[in-house]
Amino acid sequence: MKNVFFRYASDDDEFVKEFVIPETTCLDYIADVDEDEIIQRSDRRRTDNKREIIVNFFDKNPNITYSHTEAVNYVMNLTDVKKRMAQNYLSELVRDSKIIALNGGTYCSVNYVQPGTE
Repeated sequence: MKNVFFRYASDDDEFVKEFVIPETTCLDYIADVDEDEIIQRSDRRRTDNKREIIVNFFDKNPNITYSHTEAVNYVMNLTDVKKRMAQNYLSELVRDSKIIALNGGTYCSVNYVQPGTE
């Protein structure tokens, strides 16, 4: 049996046995499960909804654009991350087409309508 409890990532692609230990028994076999799936479900650091929070912020004001500095500051305040991580989130969201990076380093919602094009 592997001890996956103290590790933060799987070391191979094996399936492992997942167990629940109720008060009345020692072990109840549930199923063969991919090790990554168990780690993902139990590692609280992986419950990251920060990207969703950022997208929702931009979508609440779809016709407002934010300079790079403004966007980074908003992301830092909304998600309690450092500047570098805020910039990474913005880059990822642009790459994934969740927000838009306009010319001149400004960011906006994917629902943004350029003035004069309505």
